[in-house]
Amino acid sequence: YDEQGVLIRKGDSSWFKDCTNLTNVSGLFSGCTNLYSSLPNRFFEILDAEGNSVDTKIVYASSVFNGCDGLLNEIPPDLFKHLVRVTDLSWFFFHCNGLSGGVPRTLFENCYELSSIQSMFQYSSISRYSYELTAESPYFIDEDVFWNCTKLSNIRATFANSAFKGEIPPLLFRTSIRLNDAYYAFSNSGGLTGSLDSQLFNKCSVLENVEGTFEGCGGLNGELSSNIFTKKNNPRITNFKHTFNGCSNLEGYAPPLWTQYPGIDGEGCFAGCNKLGNIADVPTQWK
Repeated sequence: YDEQGVLIRKGDSSWFKDCTNLTNVSGLFSGCTNLYSSLPNRFFEILDAEGNSVDTKIVYASSVFNGCDGLLNEIPPDLFKHLVRVTDLSWFFFHCNGLSGGVPRTLFENCYELSSIQSMFQYSSISRYSYELTAESPYFIDEDVFWNCTKLSNIRATFANSAFKGEIPPLLFRTSIRLNDAYYAFSNSGGLTGSLDSQLFNKCSVLENVEGTFEGCGGLNGELSSNIFTKKNNPRITNFKHTFNGCSNLEGYAPPLWTQYPGIDGEGCFAGCNKLGNIADVPTQWK
């Protein structure tokens, strides 16, 4: 550690000096519950023998800090700057309860090949990055955070059981045209507020799994768009089990998914959504 308590490699400015062919760092510090440190900026910068920064070949970086409760302070904005080939960041900050702040806008800026962020922030303590909620900026994460992640396909439980506070940006996934799996993506994150907008998944034409996507999000207190999912925009969805289960403060009207997707399993989709204006008209199986 340096004098600020930042994790560094002794004698070098990089943990990965000379590791120019390194492709897999998955599980690097997974389970290191006694690792007490602030995260360094550009942690994954690769230096050659002469100390020059070169393009990293790292592809797999899942569970790098999984369960590291001792990680402190905010996530550096350039942490992944050199991960230009990474495809998997799943469980990266899973159960990191010492972190503060939120997700920096530029965190994934250079992650052009990123495909999976499953459970990346699940059970973590991060909530909001560097600024307070205002009427002009009500969102828990910047709407452009995934702008360059056009290959993103898996957000299973990414934001689940989290401390995030604020609204879900309507345009969060507007470039995520390969998004396929949103299984319990935001579930049981009670600090999420506001509406569920029709634009959230309207560019996700290959989306299949929305089971439990918003289950237990009782803080959502705005309107549920009647076009949150449509057969036109999302023709491949396979089931709606528990999708909005427990969203007890959502208002508006339940979209007639049972008619748009005939024969699909909607068990408990709108269970507990008693503020919806047409909840009495929702089929029994769906509530």
